[in-house]
Amino acid sequence: MLIYITITSIIIQLTSSFLAIKLIKLTNHSKAWILISIALFLMATRRMIILAVAGGDDLNLWIDLLEVNGLIISLLMMFGMLKIKELFQKIQIYSQQQQKLTAIVEETSDYVGTIDADLNLVYINKAGRELIGLDENTDLKGKNLGFIHSKDSVKFLQNYAIPTAIENKGWKGENSFIRSDGSVIFVSQVILPHFDHNNKLIQISTICRDISNEKKIKDELIDINETKDKFFSIIAHDLKSPLGAVKSAMEFLISEFDSLSSEETKELLESMNSSIKNDYALLENLLYWSRLQINKGQFTKTQINLFTIIQITVDLLEKNAQKKNIAIEIDIDNKIEVYADANMIQMIIRNLLTNAIKFSQFDSKIIIAAKVNNEVVTMSVQDFGVGIPKEKITELFKFSKIYSTAGTNNEIGTGLGLHLCFEFLQKHSDDNFKSDIWVKSEIGNGTTFYFTLPTKQSY
Repeated sequence: MLIYITITSIIIQLTSSFLAIKLIKLTNHSKAWILISIALFLMATRRMIILAVAGGDDLNLWIDLLEVNGLIISLLMMFGMLKIKELFQKIQIYSQQQQKLTAIVEETSDYVGTIDADLNLVYINKAGRELIGLDENTDLKGKNLGFIHSKDSVKFLQNYAIPTAIENKGWKGENSFIRSDGSVIFVSQVILPHFDHNNKLIQISTICRDISNEKKIKDELIDINETKDKFFSIIAHDLKSPLGAVKSAMEFLISEFDSLSSEETKELLESMNSSIKNDYALLENLLYWSRLQINKGQFTKTQINLFTIIQITVDLLEKNAQKKNIAIEIDIDNKIEVYADANMIQMIIRNLLTNAIKFSQFDSKIIIAAKVNNEVVTMSVQDFGVGIPKEKITELFKFSKIYSTAGTNNEIGTGLGLHLCFEFLQKHSDDNFKSDIWVKSEIGNGTTFYFTLPTKQSY
């Protein structure tokens, strides 16, 4: 019996020692507690076996059992305290890391913000608040995406960007903010969703960078490309086609000269002359426009007599008006002067008057007028022709959206002249005065173009 007890005691002691060695190597406290319990249970069993064999009474057995249980509880409390201490250390480290991260985020020059799972604003860093014009003390509590985004932008985020980010663990693209002053800012945006251990969405982070200037440049490049395409289209079609017609008419005149009557020859020459004049005017407009684009157009403001400039232009276009029996009336005081570039003003009036003749009805009239008010001259060119559809008026002065139709006598044109008028008047604008051009029109009752110029130099 003694040998059996001894062998059993040794086995239990070795097992307990092995478990103790394993315990020292463990960093996982949940596993450590299990090994402690097993080891102490084996120790208690060993103790009770020895006492039972030795004839110990029940009281001694229970005393020993309580001692062992007390030891178990003490050890468990010790490991519990170690676990709590470790948790506090982790919390402290996490808090320090969080503070460092917050400091970095606050110092970054990009917009950094977070929203909760219900898409309510939670946090916006310093750079983000400056970007959208929010005061640092503005409370975000209860504010949703509509507080910093337009309706269209919110709809885009809710229906596409955020769902895509959740599905793909991230999204990158372009979006826009509405500043506190109502202006729009375009941004490149990255959206990152955050999930808990159950893969439930808990928060969404977003990083944005202002690309308003880049977008503006991009849009300008698109406009320039469209302008280039339109320019070559005018050269290839509107300039080449009439010249081709003149070439064909000239060849016909040469080959059939002997068989044509004088009246037929004269009619053919007049037709070619009219076509060449139109081509020349178009070519002149194109050259003026191209010089403006490269800032090489001559531009000199001087005091000029408005009536004189208008009379010269009317004399140049009088024959065109007579073909449709159109009377041109000038209702301008011959003492009015404007501070402008004489060549450009003549081009403006010529283009507006040519346009008026083109769309005037036969046996009608055109009125050119000017009024002075507070050192500002408002000029108008009024016809009583076909009028302009409302939906086309906003596109009249855009080169990429040039609007042109045939005149009342099937006159052709490009619409380039109106765009030139707009650009010429922009050239006359400065910090002290803004030249403007606008139009009023009614289908079937005619059109009136207005533009403004200063009466003298502004200082």
